[in-house]
Amino acid sequence: MQKFVVTFSLLLLQIATFVTYSKDIEKVKGGYKTCTAYLYDYKYGKLVPKSKLKMFSFKFDEKGNKIEKIKFNDDGTLDYKTTCKYNEKEIKVEELKQTSSGSVTSVPLSKYDENGNMIEEVIYNVDGSFDYKNTYKYDSKGNKIEWIKYKRDGSVRTKTNYKYDDKGVKIEEEFYDTDFSFNNSKITFSYNNKGLVIEELTYKEEIIGNKLAVNYKVTYIYDDAGNLIEWKGYHYPGGSFGRKATYKYSSFITIHFPYRPVTHVAAKISSSKFNVNSPFTIKSLMKFSTFFENIALA
Repeated sequence: MQKFVVTFSLLLLQIATFVTYSKDIEKVKGGYKTCTAYLYDYKYGKLVPKSKLKMFSFKFDEKGNKIEKIKFNDDGTLDYKTTCKYNEKEIKVEELKQTSSGSVTSVPLSKYDENGNMIEEVIYNVDGSFDYKNTYKYDSKGNKIEWIKYKRDGSVRTKTNYKYDDKGVKIEEEFYDTDFSFNNSKITFSYNNKGLVIEELTYKEEIIGNKLAVNYKVTYIYDDAGNLIEWKGYHYPGGSFGRKATYKYSSFITIHFPYRPVTHVAAKISSSKFNVNSPFTIKSLMKFSTFFENIALA
């Protein structure tokens, strides 16, 4: 099974249009508490000036589970925020979506099987009205093999089937229309020796020839702990590089100052630029303490 848990949303479009792609971080390793994702656009292989956008920010609990996700608009303002709660088995039991004003917009109610797999998720609006529903099926090994999304009127919106190899590693996703007929689009996955996805190929039916062909490719890079730090998107045919995103993580530690009125300072420390285990004098720590609140992991 894939060790690094991520979820994705990919809008499959025609070849001539731009692909909107985002990667949601569900769990991290290494004790990180926050993550910020930035998106960059490229044209003819070169970075588009001033294209950097903050997409998401995440917060994680002490076990690495996502407890908060904030989505930003293109102008940097808050779009929405989701907060999550988990039970003692680290199964998500609550996920609330809030607007920029703080009002709750949706409340999901989930059902699980005896193995802890989510089999149904019903989304309600804040006024209690039904919004939509997801159902899931699993094989005997606990691998998700089917996801059906239903509309408000109860009819099927989309269906996705998942395929795995003999080791239980997901290798393909196939997409179906409302009548469960194959809509000639799919995604295939390639992994490294640590079980992490390093490449996704999206296939769409060609306008000429009526055969499946690669429409979009995404490659992934991870840190030593297996946390996603970058993805890149390529357009096909041609394989031109068009977009990338970077993920910046940070950790919070507490430093105590016995000789100051303020007894502790919360600091965001870069594990790559700052060795928290190195010996420091009180004088040195006091000198830099006023800057710690604004230090971000790079």
